[in-house]
Amino acid sequence: MLNILVCVKQVPDVDLVKMDPETGNLVREGVPVYTNPLDLNALEAAVRVKKEYGGEITAITMGPPMAESTLRECIAVGADYAVLISGRPFGGADTLSTSYSIQMAADMLGKKFDMIFCGKESIDGATGQMGSQLAERFDAAQITGCFKILNVDTEKMTVLAERELEKGIETVEAICPAFSRSKKKTTEPAFPTLREKWLRRRLR
Repeated sequence: MLNILVCVKQVPDVDLVKMDPETGNLVREGVPVYTNPLDLNALEAAVRVKKEYGGEITAITMGPPMAESTLRECIAVGADYAVLISGRPFGGADTLSTSYSIQMAADMLGKKFDMIFCGKESIDGATGQMGSQLAERFDAAQITGCFKILNVDTEKMTVLAERELEKGIETVEAICPAFSRSKKKTTEPAFPTLREKWLRRRLR
C-alpha cells in the first residue's frame, strides 16, 4: 500500500494582507484565508493515485491554529490523516526552517512515504523553494512541473509522469520515494461529494 504525503499551505488573500513593519510577518487578523490553489491541484493528483493504485494520504501543514480548516478541507476531498504543525516558535519561519519542521513532523509519524506532493509555489510567497527543499530532505526524486501521473508501478515502486517544459511535455520515470510538484491548472481540484460534505460538517 502506498503511503502518500501531501504538503499544503493556508494562505491569506494577497490583495488584502499587510505586513508588520517591525517583525516582517504577515498580519493575518481579519484577512480571509483559503488553501493555496496549487496545493489543491497536488492534493487532487494524490487522490487520483490513491483511487487507482490504493494507499493512504496524509496531509500536513505548518501554520496558525486556523490552518486546521485547510486540513479539514483536505480530508473532505480524500485525505485519510492530517497533521498541523503550530505554535509561536514557528512564527515567521522561512522556507528552510519550514521544510525542516515538515520533515521532522513527518518522521514522527513513523511512516516511510512513497510519494510526496506539493504545489509549485504558494501564492503569498511565490518563492518556489519549498518543493526542492522538501525533496532534498526526504531524499526523494523530484518531478518538477508535474503535468500528469501516468502510472505507478507498486511492485517496482516507480512513477511514470509527464512534466511541462518551456517547449513541450517530457515523460519521466522516477524511483520512489518520488516528489511531485504540480503546476498551475494541470490538475483541476475535485469538488467534494455529498458524503464528503457531510463528513466535513461532522468534523467541525
